[in-house]
Amino acid sequence: MQHLVFGAGLIGGYLGAALMKSQQKVGWVVRSATQEKLSSGLRVTDYLNHDEQVTDLNFIDPHGSDELEPVNYLWLTIKCTALEKSFDDIRPLLQPKTTIICLQNGLGAEAVVQAAFPDNKVIRGVMAANVAELKPGHLHRGTLGGIDLPRCPDTENLQTAFQFDGLPLGLYDNLEGLLWAKLQLNLNNPINALSDIPLKNELSQRAYRQVLAAAIGELIQVAKAKGIRLPKLTPLPPAWIPTVMRLPDWLFVRVSAKMLAMDPKARSSMWSDLSDNRITEIDFINGAIVREGEALGIHCPVNKTITELIHQVERGEKKMGIEARALKDLVLG
Repeated sequence: MQHLVFGAGLIGGYLGAALMKSQQKVGWVVRSATQEKLSSGLRVTDYLNHDEQVTDLNFIDPHGSDELEPVNYLWLTIKCTALEKSFDDIRPLLQPKTTIICLQNGLGAEAVVQAAFPDNKVIRGVMAANVAELKPGHLHRGTLGGIDLPRCPDTENLQTAFQFDGLPLGLYDNLEGLLWAKLQLNLNNPINALSDIPLKNELSQRAYRQVLAAAIGELIQVAKAKGIRLPKLTPLPPAWIPTVMRLPDWLFVRVSAKMLAMDPKARSSMWSDLSDNRITEIDFINGAIVREGEALGIHCPVNKTITELIHQVERGEKKMGIEARALKDLVLG
């Protein structure tokens, strides 16, 4: 199959390398700076000690004169905030039978893409693992999980394209529930960004977890009101997570060993955005819960406060590195 990875950031880079290791044809559409960084290849590792190198990446110019092979799948891995600006570059890459797979965090990306390309099938997927750049050209999967997609003929055909053990493919029947379950996991992204410490260290501190538990509790309330059933993406059932998050540190470490099975250096993608002075996807994550709740008459003050704190950091009004107790006081009072 012919794949195009549009945007070789953390998710796109790791995904493209995994597809290449599965003997797939992969074209890369990236910015010139990224192309220069990956000119010698890309190394991908993970917390399970997989370590692979891919070279001779096939970089594609969307507006070039070279004729493209028919593209089976275009993997759209750029952030929600960059979607609309990318459409002029995506359009020349599509053929009528090209399936577009959106791997953005949060809610709403696939509707924007489907409206722009009504003649192509658009599928919303989830990257359920944390990927970090340890150094230029070296991407590391620091947690369990892989690419999760809705079950349909197009995605079932992809099973042969995921033979690399470092990135598993999961197919689900409950798409909306899957997206909300991943959104539940993403609620820790801003907390990790505000803490400015690795995920494992942050999750080991009860006050941070109490903030996360309150944010998840609001999501569960909104999802229940919408009739959405959250599938299990972690060792714990979704409804149990807030209770477990509030446990004392010593007990949390005992009952959540699998949840903490991650690289000690792993951090959230939102931390990377704030560290590099980029606008985050907070309005598509915590902000999305606030909007969905408001539509149902449900107030979500925790997610609203977290959203505003991230915007304050984006505007330079606050700094990262908020300690656990201080963040708890800011969000929960």
